[in-house]
Amino acid sequence: MSSPFRKNLLWSFVAHLGLLLAVGLAVAFAPVRKPPETVQWMDLASDLGAPPPAPSPAPAEPSSPPEPP
Repeated sequence: MSSPFRKNLLWSFVAHLGLLLAVGLAVAFAPVRKPPETVQWMDLASDLGAPPPAPSPAPAEPSSPPEPP
């Protein structure tokens, strides 16, 4: 027959495995928080009377390389 020490060791091992499983499942299925969208902040600024942001200038066309003589 097994000794009480071995029974305690077995139950301790089972308890630790259960805790690890619980923590792992909690982390795996935790809801992911998304950062707030910047559009919401722009709408808030326009509601407060701020001027709309200026459109960004279009990128310049790349100039062609000079032709060799």
